[in-house]
Amino acid sequence: MMYAKIENGSLVTARVIHDANGTHDANAETPTTPNGWQLVEDEVTADEIDATGFPTLTRRQLRLALLGLGVTAATVEAVIAQIPADADREAAMIYWQDTLKYHRAHTLVEQIAGALSITETQLDTAWNQAANLDG
Repeated sequence: MMYAKIENGSLVTARVIHDANGTHDANAETPTTPNGWQLVEDEVTADEIDATGFPTLTRRQLRLALLGLGVTAATVEAVIAQIPADADREAAMIYWQDTLKYHRAHTLVEQIAGALSITETQLDTAWNQAANLDG
């Protein structure tokens, strides 16, 4: 189940959790709502979340999340072009251009965010907001 943490009327983060401590337990038979969290989506399948509990995003959702942070596709491709090793650069471009489901925990996501000085909080918030857009 997808829960959101709301503070002062704003989304702080959203993730799949199954216990009162706010951690993900895919084997929990009876999920409980932790303090400070609210249920936002009743059914989330395993292929819709990554290992960190973030939902996966479609290419469109990811690009809209980045655009919301002021990052265009051209900017991402310019960051990828700066990767020194040819094979790593090509692999990054393939991931960027050809992936159907993007994972928040993927190294390229972290690498691009770092190169563009996007904070973890900014990225988490944009990611969670984009997950609510139609795929």
